[in-house]
Amino acid sequence: MCRQVLVTGVVANVFLAASGVNIGDANIGFIEKQGYLPQIDIAKGLLKRFPKNIGLPVDVALNKNDERIEEKISKLKPGLPIHDIGIETMVKFSRK
Repeated sequence: MCRQVLVTGVVANVFLAASGVNIGDANIGFIEKQGYLPQIDIAKGLLKRFPKNIGLPVDVALNKNDERIEEKISKLKPGLPIHDIGIETMVKFSRK
């Protein structure tokens, strides 16, 4: 059995950035403001050591003019604040 840590929230943003996803300046700025910027390098190491054990979001909910819009990670364009995991990720994580 492969055990996994499923990441959400700011932790997911740290791991997404560590995995090479351009999460945008607003989200990097939030990570930095919280004092978590050094955690991105730590997350890179964890992803390298445990690639099958860290479950990353496959989609996220963004805030666009106070409206929730969902975007797949593979199509994410930087610029909007990430506010939550998306529905596809919720379904995926709930199955685990």
